[in-house]
Amino acid sequence: MKVLIVDDDAINRKVWRAVLGTEGHTVVESEDGLTALQTLQHEKIDAVISDVLMLRMDGLPSAL
Repeated sequence: MKVLIVDDDAINRKVWRAVLGTEGHTVVESEDGLTALQTLQHEKIDAVISDVLMLRMDGLPSAL
């Protein structure tokens, strides 16, 4: 499974990469919602794990 990790904290992204990598998943990283959207336009991603509070475009749904 290819997982996109979206988090502005590099340490959090590193932990997710280690955990998911040991389970055999491919991990792609973005540091905010804007770069995550660009990644989603260019790569097939199976799942997204996102931080909620980030400086540029957070992970909250716009309906809230």
